[in-house]
Amino acid sequence: MTPPSRLPAHLRETLSALLAGTHSRRQLNDLVALCHALAAAFLESKRAGWALVQNHGYTFSDLSFDCIGDLFQQESEGEFVQLRAYFGGLSLDSASEQEVLVHLRRLVFSKVNHRVFRIYHELDPSLARVLRNVKLAVQTIQGFTEVERYGEIYLRPACTDALEHLPAFPPERLLDELSRDGGASKRIPDLLARVAFCLRSQDQCSRLITLIDLATIIRKVYAVEFPGGCEGQGVDDRMVRDDMQRIVRRSCASVCASMESRYVGRKGVPAEVFRRYRDVVEQSVLERLLGDGGDTISLFDRLRLLMPDLHESEYRKVHRSRVEYLGRLAYKRAVRELRREH
Repeated sequence: MTPPSRLPAHLRETLSALLAGTHSRRQLNDLVALCHALAAAFLESKRAGWALVQNHGYTFSDLSFDCIGDLFQQESEGEFVQLRAYFGGLSLDSASEQEVLVHLRRLVFSKVNHRVFRIYHELDPSLARVLRNVKLAVQTIQGFTEVERYGEIYLRPACTDALEHLPAFPPERLLDELSRDGGASKRIPDLLARVAFCLRSQDQCSRLITLIDLATIIRKVYAVEFPGGCEGQGVDDRMVRDDMQRIVRRSCASVCASMESRYVGRKGVPAEVFRRYRDVVEQSVLERLLGDGGDTISLFDRLRLLMPDLHESEYRKVHRSRVEYLGRLAYKRAVRELRREH
């Protein structure tokens, strides 16, 4: 990775001035130039960065500015919100210039990684979908360990020596291995198991592979299996659906937990009845967001399944406003979380 060509003479002083709002134009320009240089050097070391430059018309300079732009957004009062959020928890006065640079580099690299993934999501939805599924499979199966090297995410088979001093494993060999046996399973967890076995069973190459390389290889496997361009059909949709269910359930649980003291404590709703509200709200939101035909069962009917003696008049008088209100809050929270994570 090529180091930045120019460093501010007093990085700690420059950052302190920006956080205090007492900086000069030159200090701001110097910090922008440093972050841009760090981002450009990092992008040049990433295969994903080269792919965007070679295949999508970016330059490293433009892509670097795109990645760091959020860092220098200001509120109406002129405060650099993200810089303050990151460096506000550090003691700049007692840190050395080198320590401050390390923290800044980590922040810039994180911004680059997140922005590159977002760009792939926008420009190449099928690859973004495979990336998402690979990450989910890694988290669920625990067959790989994530390793960060120079800000890049690598995967290695769990509980094995990475052999990182050896040359990289040739991607074409993995592609050949995964493309073999046309009738074999093309579910991502099964493909990852075959990748892990292939890397483990040799000692001539490194057992590390970048996340973006692995996703690209798997997407090529689907392209061979589905030559009409239907590579998305091979993606494990069930895993995505399970993840969405997890997000929805978590959102509903969070909303109901925050409202429980109001209803059970101050309004005197029995705890058992509130638990019934929570169950009904979760079922309803799951059906609305993940069901095939929308929410086809009314809240009253759902609640009556859990409270068989409930009459409609009592529901309208006592329970309806509570359940509908909780349902609206949970639905909005779930939609927001799904948009953020997908």
